[in-house]
Amino acid sequence: MNTKRTRAWIRWATLAAVLGCTPACTDRVDVSRLPAPAVLPETFPGRLPNSATFLRDGGRTRIMNLLSEEMPENEFRRQVDACVASRDDTIALYVTNRGDGQPPVTSFYRDDEYGGEVDEASVALMRERIEYCRSRPLRVHLWIWSDDSGFGAVPDSVNVAHLARSVELFDDLVDAWCVGLELDEVFGTAERVSALTHELETRTERPVGVHFTALDRWDWAVDSGADLWFGQYGFGLSPEKIHRLTEQTIVRLDGRIGFWAFEYHLSSTSADAKALGDAAISVPGCLGTGNGRTRRDAVTS
Repeated sequence: MNTKRTRAWIRWATLAAVLGCTPACTDRVDVSRLPAPAVLPETFPGRLPNSATFLRDGGRTRIMNLLSEEMPENEFRRQVDACVASRDDTIALYVTNRGDGQPPVTSFYRDDEYGGEVDEASVALMRERIEYCRSRPLRVHLWIWSDDSGFGAVPDSVNVAHLARSVELFDDLVDAWCVGLELDEVFGTAERVSALTHELETRTERPVGVHFTALDRWDWAVDSGADLWFGQYGFGLSPEKIHRLTEQTIVRLDGRIGFWAFEYHLSSTSADAKALGDAAISVPGCLGTGNGRTRRDAVTS
């Protein structure tokens, strides 16, 4: 028996049962399994509820890096103002980064010695910038770990201590937390991600989110025990494909974790990006978007 092929068939059959598919219709969704359309929460005047800008300018500008000391203050404010101009009501920012985009370092440790002595001046700058975001006004989501930075190679005793310190320093300014970007790539196993997610949830009353490399990590998202999943689609997709993938994902999750459509375009302010975000948010059960849109919420008829 080809064990690998058998496991693959069992996995497909399980997903097909959830989606209501036959072998000839793996892209179809039983839309009766979608939740009823619901109006998203009220937000700041003129803003789109649960809307963030993650990437701009073909991915060259990464809003999540705005707490870096290497980011000039005038550029930080310019980027925040651009998010406001895009009608965002939410901003997502890294607490810790060593290698994901420019500027490459965000750290509250002296000399970026991860897990070492806290640099009070760095903390003060980060808090001041978070408070500026809140004054614009924007809801603030803090993401503890970036990818491409080697944090997965660090013992989790150090990672848990860092996580606890992050909450201690910033929880009073945060609307939601995310454990980190592409957690499956950074930490390697669903069990490790779930353990770190649990550690975060025991330390905060704020909603806790997760993020993975692809939508087929939906089972990791559910098993993590998080409140939210910021879903990564990949790039170069059509609005129709985004809509179908969002439907599939919402059905698979079956209400067990909240879903935001996040990474689907590298230039969030473009017309193409907004069309993709509109396609995602039009699906009942999609709570928010991370790379641009114009719609307020799902259609109701």
